[in-house]
Amino acid sequence: MIFNLMKPQMNTKDQEEHEQALALLNILSLGNKEIEQGKFRDSEDVFAELNKRIAVDDSAPHDTVAWKTIEKKVLARWTR
Repeated sequence: MIFNLMKPQMNTKDQEEHEQALALLNILSLGNKEIEQGKFRDSEDVFAELNKRIAVDDSAPHDTVAWKTIEKKVLARWTR
């Protein structure tokens, strides 16, 4: 009896999902390397800069209530 020891063929959808998974793992790996190298900024610093930009940018959205809500939720998530 002869056994087929080759990998089973993947259909197109499985192949795409596999490639997407590998791409996401690569992005995570690059992100971890940047964190290890100190190439990141504290979220509070980023939000302070964004708030400063919004304050001086007349074309910025004037819905500051929504922005403050988003900012509060993101900061809460990152400071757990």
